[in-house]
Amino acid sequence: MVKTLSTVELLAFQAGDREVFRKIYKHYYKSIYSIALIIVRNGMDADDISLETFLKLWQRKKKFRSAEAINGFLLVTARNASLDYLRTAQKKVRAHKEIRYLAQTEESYKHYGLPKKDIMQEVYSSVVVLPPKCREVFSLIFIHGKRTKEIAKQLNISLSTVLTHKSNALKLIRSELIRKNFLPEG
Repeated sequence: MVKTLSTVELLAFQAGDREVFRKIYKHYYKSIYSIALIIVRNGMDADDISLETFLKLWQRKKKFRSAEAINGFLLVTARNASLDYLRTAQKKVRAHKEIRYLAQTEESYKHYGLPKKDIMQEVYSSVVVLPPKCREVFSLIFIHGKRTKEIAKQLNISLSTVLTHKSNALKLIRSELIRKNFLPEG
């Protein structure tokens, strides 16, 4: 914690004094970066998270009444931002895996003599003809990276309905690709 942050400096920080902010930044940056790096295991991402953490501190500067409050805010914000980053990255990985599953492997492309681009184009063409709710759920999951809970709340439907629409969308796309001889049966 910044032990040398006086009441006058705290008030100056709340009023937007950039020098006091720099003092806080210099004191905490390494700790905040280390927390982010331990969680996300990527230096560039940890740096981005650290900078966003300090930006949030600056945006909320008027709310802090002590150096301890600043310390707690920075630590919790860095941790939460790092965990959010991991959750988002994992959602993207899952979405890409499922789309790749639909389009099969590079060997399937070669077997059918089609470029990967053509297969992916067919996947997206198949999405367009899905029933409206299936298409909406598919889009929210695979394009917008939303979680099942978020989609259920947004569309005012149950979790199981979201999962059913997702499953139906995947089955319909796969059967459409099989029907057009882009994928093998089975």
